[in-house]
Amino acid sequence: MTFWQAILLGLVQGLTEFLPVSSSGHLFLLENYFNINSGSLSFEISLHLATLLAVFIYFWPTIKSLSKKTIFLITLASLPLVAIVFFIDSLLKTVSQSVNWIAFFLLISALLNFLSFLIMSKKQKQVVAEKLENISPLSALKIGFFQVLAVLPGVSRSGITLFASLSSKIRAEAAFQFSFLLSIPAIFGALFFDIFQTNGQNLQSINWGLTLPAMLLAFLSGLLSLKLLRGVLNHNRFLFFAVYCFFLGGSLILFT
Repeated sequence: MTFWQAILLGLVQGLTEFLPVSSSGHLFLLENYFNINSGSLSFEISLHLATLLAVFIYFWPTIKSLSKKTIFLITLASLPLVAIVFFIDSLLKTVSQSVNWIAFFLLISALLNFLSFLIMSKKQKQVVAEKLENISPLSALKIGFFQVLAVLPGVSRSGITLFASLSSKIRAEAAFQFSFLLSIPAIFGALFFDIFQTNGQNLQSINWGLTLPAMLLAFLSGLLSLKLLRGVLNHNRFLFFAVYCFFLGGSLILFT
């Protein structure tokens, strides 16, 4: 992997990790169609750490003032992913290497974005949760079960958790906050799972000359994509991402 390839992967990771388009699907397609070999799992883990730091920085004012109830809701919503992911590892390895599956899951992301667009078009007239503390345990659990599907490459984690939140009649700003607060244990868990699977061996051979610049760009572009997504919610731009995912997924099915 060259320096500029590492920079490109960092940029794509940061932008697509939080926008509702699926980072895992985009990175797989980028690496395969442009013959980019990231070298080892340690590079991918480093990029995830960079975007995780972006979440912490962006949401720090919210994080430091979290109530006990909100922490409980985040924990509750994280349980389905913890309970299920170990049992579907072999399935993930299969679908993660298939362009056709990734294309199909991108179409799922397109549908989710379109449904979110429809919900937001109704101006959220029947909101039942204005703030994080107003989210019910049942809604948190529902969002957590939807998040499980985001382990599939091509299914956007932000897209599916935002749809689950908005369809639970949670106010857009609270849905935005809860979705990304929920991403913190999810990303931590994914990193731990990757390290556990390889016994940490990949972490011993990190090329810092490539990794650090890529991490910096992933961090900065991650902050930018969080700001962009807040704008998507405020101005209901989900339709743009629905069309994007539809055409990308459809093109992969037709031309590969």
